[in-house]
Amino acid sequence: MRIYLTRHCDAVHPLADGTRPLSERGLDQARRLAAWMPRAIGAVHEVRHSGVLRAEQTAAILAEAARPEAGVRAVAGLTPGDSAEAAVESLRWETQPLLVVTHLPIVARIAALLLGTSAHSQPLAFHTGTIAAFDGSGMSWSLDWLVNPELLPSL
Repeated sequence: MRIYLTRHCDAVHPLADGTRPLSERGLDQARRLAAWMPRAIGAVHEVRHSGVLRAEQTAAILAEAARPEAGVRAVAGLTPGDSAEAAVESLRWETQPLLVVTHLPIVARIAALLLGTSAHSQPLAFHTGTIAAFDGSGMSWSLDWLVNPELLPSL
């Protein structure tokens, strides 16, 4: 099974109403990833996101390239302050490839737990728009690759 764990792309500074849409840089990051994804990622069953605007927008752009059979949906447990342990438990036993778009610090904590380390060790750097591919199931996972969109060609 494969999980593509992604930090949302760059967002504008906080607004008075608390929403943070993607910035122009973030839109560019998401488009770069989407252009690159067909060569790097096979089909995904579903795209999941936290329901927070910047993650939702990132997920929508990436889903255009990933074309998930089960669509795109917001799920509980993926916001910055949620439990990484609970998130990992919900992901460990999935049977279909997933693309998950979330935030710091939970994205780094989920990655650490999948790799068998402490949630607070955070062995991987998740800059905005970073996507990491994990292979495995249950309690045995490995990192296949990690890509920062700034390394991808401009469109």
